[in-house]
Amino acid sequence: MALNHRPYTFDRVVRALISMGFLWGIIWLLNYLSDALIPFAVALLLAYMMNPLVSWVQKRIKNRLAAVLISLLIVFFVLGAMAAVIIPIVVSEISHMGRLLSRLVNDTDLARRADQLLPRDIWEAVKTAAGRPEIQDFFRTDNFWKIFEAVSRRLLPGVWGLITGTASFLLGIIGLGWWRSTWFSSCSITRRSVPVGRS
Repeated sequence: MALNHRPYTFDRVVRALISMGFLWGIIWLLNYLSDALIPFAVALLLAYMMNPLVSWVQKRIKNRLAAVLISLLIVFFVLGAMAAVIIPIVVSEISHMGRLLSRLVNDTDLARRADQLLPRDIWEAVKTAAGRPEIQDFFRTDNFWKIFEAVSRRLLPGVWGLITGTASFLLGIIGLGWWRSTWFSSCSITRRSVPVGRS
């Protein structure tokens, strides 16, 4: 590594301080705007991840917009199918875990066997955690659906905002393109209708 042996002058120190202040300002601004920038970062990441699928669909369909829409439909279909398969399994496992915890707390024979098999401190921690009412309430199926509903209520407005924001942005670009094409076509009509003066 080559070291810079130039002396530290007042100008060089001021430039370094201004650069550090500018860097600190950018970091502060990103932190302040993080709630607004997260949807854009997620959209950028999704666009980057979906680009190979869009390119593959576009080889078969020459229209880029149709390829993007078909790719989005494919992704939503795959995610919906995965959710339809995974969510019932997770719910049944959570309810099974709740039944096991209630048996562990209430069944003395099972508790005695667990006490013999597990180390003492781990068994005490498990018994204490399993006996807490909020843990037992969490593993009931109806509470799982309440938690899922609460999480969905918090996430869906953000997702809906991202979808509507993207749609309004795309419609704005389409409208701008239509306005541009209309403007240039009207300018060409005006140029053709005005006679060229002879000098």
